[in-house]
Amino acid sequence: MGYFDTELLHNARQFEEFKGSTTVPIFQTGAFAHRTAEETEAVFENKKPGYSYTRISNPTVSNFEMRMAKLENGFSATACSSGSAAFKGER
Repeated sequence: MGYFDTELLHNARQFEEFKGSTTVPIFQTGAFAHRTAEETEAVFENKKPGYSYTRISNPTVSNFEMRMAKLENGFSATACSSGSAAFKGER
């Protein structure tokens, strides 16, 4: 196993955030709860990190994006559904 494989498997682990899981769980939720209305507002306005609606982002996708950026020596990455990625602008 080379460096690339090791980075793919072990990069961006967040044991505390995922209750000690050694792999990132698949979050199958549509929305995310927040402690206060002010916190919800801050997350929705991108003034505070967090998740609001899973179609925008969720912890599973964020972790995947972090890993891809790291593997490609990039600053960040954006994951999208295969239908979005395949659209060429013609119908």
